[in-house]
Amino acid sequence: EETTMMGSSMITLLSIVLFFLERRAQAGYVSQPLASYDYIVVGGGVAGCIVASRLSEDPSVSVLLLEAGGKTQSAVGGDDWVGRGVTRTDEPYIAYTAFEYMDDYYWDVDVSIGKGLGGGGAVNGMRWVRALEYDFERWNVTGWNYTTMLPYFIRTENNTGNSTQNSPWHGYDGPVEVSDPVYQSTESTYFVESAMAKGLPYIEDFNGDPKSRIGTGYHQYNIRSGIRDSPATAYLAPALSRSNLHVIIYAQATKILFQDKTAVGVDFIMNGDMSNTTSANANKEVILACGTINTPKLLLLSGVGNKTDLSSFPDIELVADLPGVGYHFMDHPMIYFSWDVKKQVDDSISSYNYWQQQYDQFKTGILATIDRSGLFVNSGQHPGLPSNIPDIQVEVQDGAGYIVYNVSPDSRNGTVKLRSSNPLDSPIIDDPVWPQNIEENDIKSLVWAISEIQAILEMSPMSSVVGARTTPPASYSDEEVYKYVHKHVQSGNHLVGTCRMGLGDDVHDVVDPELRVIGLAQLRIADASIIPQITNGNQQANIMATAERAVDFIKATNQHN
Repeated sequence: EETTMMGSSMITLLSIVLFFLERRAQAGYVSQPLASYDYIVVGGGVAGCIVASRLSEDPSVSVLLLEAGGKTQSAVGGDDWVGRGVTRTDEPYIAYTAFEYMDDYYWDVDVSIGKGLGGGGAVNGMRWVRALEYDFERWNVTGWNYTTMLPYFIRTENNTGNSTQNSPWHGYDGPVEVSDPVYQSTESTYFVESAMAKGLPYIEDFNGDPKSRIGTGYHQYNIRSGIRDSPATAYLAPALSRSNLHVIIYAQATKILFQDKTAVGVDFIMNGDMSNTTSANANKEVILACGTINTPKLLLLSGVGNKTDLSSFPDIELVADLPGVGYHFMDHPMIYFSWDVKKQVDDSISSYNYWQQQYDQFKTGILATIDRSGLFVNSGQHPGLPSNIPDIQVEVQDGAGYIVYNVSPDSRNGTVKLRSSNPLDSPIIDDPVWPQNIEENDIKSLVWAISEIQAILEMSPMSSVVGARTTPPASYSDEEVYKYVHKHVQSGNHLVGTCRMGLGDDVHDVVDPELRVIGLAQLRIADASIIPQITNGNQQANIMATAERAVDFIKATNQHN
């Protein structure tokens, strides 16, 4: 009997050793999953990279990360000027067209989202802009305010900026390097000087005082030594050697698996092949991080969403009637204006070979950074918006061009719905900022921005650089300018809100304050879709902080390190 027990113990020990050897041999990228994991993270974008990396810091748990796209390359520099600041991947974007051509007044527009590890963080403009204190007040969700979120903003950052050192607002040992531009064009500098001459204050740190950021200055960017420091490089790449983390690329989740009201796993396909479905089980939780478009899509495909909407698809079994899934879609309206250049002050185009050499050898110069200045102002076109809160963000582009965002829009009721029950079909998207939806005050604020920029450009030193407005033409009447803005407004690709967080006292709340899907067990959402009110400025820093906080909720629930 003693020999039998010893033999049984040896077999058990050998099984454990073989299990961990198998996990170590398969660490990082794998083509097939194990039968089960403690956690399955769906979506390898901004939030997914963070959640998978942080959870796998605990060697006692196993984590599977599924990403529908491929690997991404993180070079800021490139072979052409228009590619500066944009990561190249084999398929970096998914573009969803809004609607068919309606009449002479509207045009076709779309939204684009990142596809591949890093998601939107692998293709965006890298501006580092946090939510303001006022943004969290508007959320009105217990436990979510600037004070509770500041530690998570700090946790993400390794801030190397000259003006942000020794600041209580910033972190210095986080995964993501947040840096000042290593090159500033003359045009960017002139714009800041002219904005100050017009009366705008200089803002040394757009992420300093959380009460306001009205003024002009220079943005910081998540760039490390001339290379985009996306969540894929900053969080995921260092974790790929861990034996308890598996990553499968080109793996599109098609369904969340439930037992009663408990999420127990995920079905997915490889390379878009619907004829071969693979399943993976989750022992502890399934965490959705597919983003504002694809998280509600996956929930709806899995039978979680508006009961009335889902009744149109008899092959989808209803699991939970959550009317808010896919609703309350929010975005920042965006438009581009330009002026004629009457004096060239930057020789960047003519000196391209020089700058390419600087980048290739030293990772410095204009190709190693995004050198654009900008400003935040309040247009006065949104009644009820406090005067210290901006609704207009302007980003300086090359050649007297300006991208303008409405960052406090009234347009807030877009939708994401299923086109069919086929996971390969794109969803039906109705962005609230598209021409047929946008609210009048949002158009007025963008029109107002034209006059504000014009007033700045008439101040020295910009007055010596730019001439007449070219888009919209300077000859346009006020009515023609309004129509131009209405026609040409487009998505800022700052997409949030389709699975909004709330206290559960509103039928359209989808997740609770700990990001658990209401009415379901072992299912959580960690991406931008949970944001209940769109925040002021670019979204990446907020999504990262939200994902960091989601990890703390997950760890607390499951009581591990």
